[in-house]
This record gives sequence, structure tokens and C-alpha cells, in this order.
Amino acid sequence: MDPLPHNVRARTSIQNSARSPHLKRFPVDTVKIDRSFVRDIPGDSDDAAIVAAIISMGKAFNLQIVAEGVETEGQRAFLSERGCDEIQGFLVSPAVSADSIDQLIAKDDA
Repeated sequence: MDPLPHNVRARTSIQNSARSPHLKRFPVDTVKIDRSFVRDIPGDSDDAAIVAAIISMGKAFNLQIVAEGVETEGQRAFLSERGCDEIQGFLVSPAVSADSIDQLIAKDDA
């Protein structure tokens, strides 16, 4: 695989954001919400409260919020309404092989 172009900036994210002390000590750009919390929203009130709190905390630190494992429109809507910036999951795209990623990037750039 070719090296990254010079204009690509490395970003730092924290996964398992319940370990929030990292937010104060490291230059973090992004908080990722684990799929285990996303799986049962909006129906599970505990998961919904956890996800809403993670989004709120991340926004208070001016961080980008990414939710993993988004599979339904209901999950997407719940996350969007609470200010989640990006989603990952089968709702957006199935898993892509390393060999196919260059083609997707090239198509997106066209």
C-alpha cells in the first residue's frame, strides 16, 4: 500500500470512552461509542442514557463523536438528534476488504 499523502493528518480517538480521564491528559480529537451501547438504542433506556451522556460529555470537550455498529434508521436518528457527528456500521456500508478500500476512496474523490 502507498504511504499516506502529505496532507493527511493523524487523529487520536478514545474508544471505551467510559475511561474519560484520558480526555484531560491526551490530545484527543474523537470519542467513539462502542457498538455494545448502540446495539439496543433507542429501545433500551439504560443504553440510551449512556449514549446520550457520552455524546454530551464529548461535546463539552469539543470532540468529534463517532458511533460504531449503527445498523438501523432508528439508531441513526437517535444519534443524530443528540449531536453525534459520524456513524459507522452496516447502515452505511458492509465491511470492506483492504483490497477494495483504494477503489472506494478513488470513487469518492472523483
